[in-house]
Amino acid sequence: MTYSMTGFGRIEGENEDFQISIDLRAVNHKYFDIQFKAPYFLKFAEDAVKSKIKEYVERGRIEVFINAEKKTSEKADLKADFLLAEKYFQTVVALEEKFKSPFKDKLKWILERDGILQVEYEKIDEKKTEEFLISLLEKALESLDIMRKTEGEETKKDLLNKLDSIETKVKIIEKRSPEVYEEIKERLEKRLEEILSPENIDQNRILQEVCYYADKADINEEIQRIRSHQEQFKQSLNSEGSIGKKLDFIIQEMNREANTMGSKSNDPLLTKNIIEIKSDIEKMREQVQNIQ
Repeated sequence: MTYSMTGFGRIEGENEDFQISIDLRAVNHKYFDIQFKAPYFLKFAEDAVKSKIKEYVERGRIEVFINAEKKTSEKADLKADFLLAEKYFQTVVALEEKFKSPFKDKLKWILERDGILQVEYEKIDEKKTEEFLISLLEKALESLDIMRKTEGEETKKDLLNKLDSIETKVKIIEKRSPEVYEEIKERLEKRLEEILSPENIDQNRILQEVCYYADKADINEEIQRIRSHQEQFKQSLNSEGSIGKKLDFIIQEMNREANTMGSKSNDPLLTKNIIEIKSDIEKMREQVQNIQ
């Protein structure tokens, strides 16, 4: 199964204590990374959340956003930090005297400062809350998985189509290569005939020259290697687990063979098809970056 590294999952749920929503966003990343954001009273569950995500995802960045509201407000106490409020008040009064300007709505402004009013809830049952949170997380991960699978399979189809396109061009190159060899031989013979009389032409010498230039232009090894890489690529696409890095390595090797073929070719038809192969490989390389 081929998985994309991008996707989104969301779930909402509630029990007798909380209303919770979980948003998961998977994005492309070279390594595996989890970003966890949740209210302070759920921070205790961070390790359990990350552990559960690792059961579903092996590569990429997963951003976790948890929003939660307590339903047990009758069990909460509201407390004021009078000492901090007094310091704010004294500071405001000092500023009024310093700048000879009244500060309107001092109490309203002070109440809006962080830490002045604090809500203290009854102690959370962490085990019960964590179990509920993880049960919701599993549903969000399943939703994320569906999106990642769908996108991954679409990418897989497109990659296989590009491999077919490359193979079509490789066949054209393979058919054309022997013709190039014969054309080199004919050009050499014609050139020598222009310089030498027919009785002075050494056929062995011509054969040696043809072999020399043909060897420099020979791309049969590159053709076989690029086909081998194509087969490895197909096998990897059908394997389990994280395959993105392996596919990226195979793409690099395919590109290396294509570059070598290009450097050896001085035939217009060969060059045209090699350039198109390199274009397909580059498109594949971009797509592979998004595969887990």
